[in-house]
Amino acid sequence: MADWNALTITLSPQDVFIAVMGLTGVGKSTFVTLCTQKEIQIGHKLESCTSSVSIFSFRHKSKTVHLIDTPGFNDTTRSESEVLQEVAYWLSTAYGKADAKLEDRFRLNGIVYLHSIADVRWSGSTRRSLNMLRTICGPENYDAIVLTTTFWDQVDREAGKVREAQLIGDMNKWGQLVHTSPKSSVRRHDQGYKTAINIIDGIIDRGVKYELLIQKELAKPGATLHDTTAGREAQLLWEKDIDRFQQELGYAKEAMKESQQQSDATLVAEMARLKSSISQGRAALSELHLPKKELENRWVSRNTRDVELLQQQIVKCQKTIEDLFKRSSSTLSPSSTGTPPPAYSRRTSDESTGSSANSLLEQERRWKKDLMAQQMAKLAARSMHVNVASALFGGVSAGVAILPLLPYLAACCVM
Repeated sequence: MADWNALTITLSPQDVFIAVMGLTGVGKSTFVTLCTQKEIQIGHKLESCTSSVSIFSFRHKSKTVHLIDTPGFNDTTRSESEVLQEVAYWLSTAYGKADAKLEDRFRLNGIVYLHSIADVRWSGSTRRSLNMLRTICGPENYDAIVLTTTFWDQVDREAGKVREAQLIGDMNKWGQLVHTSPKSSVRRHDQGYKTAINIIDGIIDRGVKYELLIQKELAKPGATLHDTTAGREAQLLWEKDIDRFQQELGYAKEAMKESQQQSDATLVAEMARLKSSISQGRAALSELHLPKKELENRWVSRNTRDVELLQQQIVKCQKTIEDLFKRSSSTLSPSSTGTPPPAYSRRTSDESTGSSANSLLEQERRWKKDLMAQQMAKLAARSMHVNVASALFGGVSAGVAILPLLPYLAACCVM
């Protein structure tokens, strides 16, 4: 494992770039943590801890590997439209303009798409996420995708194998990716380092770099998301959503008329929710026509907001740690009579303060790592956009001041 306190590397199109995708809660952050051997914030249940595209880098087999952790299309903090915009913008800037030389493009070596084998149902979110993956890649790049099942420790082994076979055999699920040519590969991840790094090794050893369909489509002059296959897929999904919401709103209005209580709180709340969903759907359809410059502005704005929030959390955490140690010093200082506190009291206070401080320091370290990853994603995209392939990534550890953000230099931890 590399010393991420000291290493600096150069961002290069020849590095290994691997996207980690999947719904919220399938184990993306855990997978990244295992590969890099550095802990990052991990969500629980349906809480999303990857609100922006983040990059985590490490050295492996004498290569620099960048894992691009993406928010799920069922993200808890942003809409499907925002997630699509963010992923599309990052991929587009990485790829460059239509006239860019192939060797100057930042292309993915593969996509690790994670799916929880513990999920019994094939949900609407799962179906939509897979459809977006297919249209982002294009059929000619299906072999870039490594379909990876997670959480095998949460299911009976035989039951898991049956579910896996159903995923592979059903053409409405993974079958459309694994029964075509070129075809996606299927792997199992048991939440351990060995299976995680073996998946990375398989992608590295393949030695292929891919030009995704959405990258080629957006490289055309004046192209918008609406001009892409993924954008048109999203349009169909959102138009169906709007139709469904409008139908449900009509039912709710009829129920309100028939209700004895014209101010039925439940119906009023449901109608408000449906109206909001319809408005959001229409806004999403409109945003498909945004020019790439506006996509960039929105991406930078969201990323800056996330970075500022993390910075505020770090400052708050540091203040709490300082207060803890001040209270500890006050408790352990001699009394006004000059008599020191009892040994047991000192020991108990030491242990309590130490435990709290260690916990906060660990949280601070995770936040700083998340902060660096998001800064890296933001500035790497900027550097790609202006073809600055020599953007420096400087190692930063907890307790070391973060390098100032410069227009075309990316500061990032290398693990």
